[in-house]
Amino acid sequence: MCDDLSKIDERGCLGAPDWIIEILSRHTSAKDLHEKFELYEEAGVKEYWVVHPQEQTLLVYTIDEARKYKGILKPSVRTDQVSPFTLP
Repeated sequence: MCDDLSKIDERGCLGAPDWIIEILSRHTSAKDLHEKFELYEEAGVKEYWVVHPQEQTLLVYTIDEARKYKGILKPSVRTDQVSPFTLP
């Protein structure tokens, strides 16, 4: 999600998006949980949500002042990255 219009041009979002939601699959979960995690953290993505359909869990990572992710497992979640949005 890139809602800062100054970061968008004809090619898409310039720089890191503010929010990414990853829905895991059995075939790509290792890549999603390790490679993409490091890539998104390094890029400064403010919120990174990992949805695990088989386990019915939602892991929410938010970036701190040191640009490191802090993760928490949540039964429901709200973000202010997009006009306040709540997911049950």
